[in-house]
Amino acid sequence: MKVGYLRCAACGAETNCVELTAGLCPACKDERVRELSLLHRRYDRAILAGDLSAASLAADEVEGYERVWGLRLLAAPSVAQMRRAIAGTSEGDAYGA
Repeated sequence: MKVGYLRCAACGAETNCVELTAGLCPACKDERVRELSLLHRRYDRAILAGDLSAASLAADEVEGYERVWGLRLLAAPSVAQMRRAIAGTSEGDAYGA
């Protein structure tokens, strides 16, 4: 392997280390970010529908996904905020701010 290149944690592609995000090549990072975004949208839909069980499950999935891949969507609520929102949904605060 060339100096300054590492293997992607997901696909194993040899990638310039400057281009890696959380050990992922750009293509794998983009794919994981899309999947994480879908999980966040699932949470949002559950909160809007008032389905706290589904929202809790979605928050668990987001937490696991973030832990496994080392990624987090900075503009999205954190898992802690999501859990506070689930606990405080009766007060109408969907993001637990």
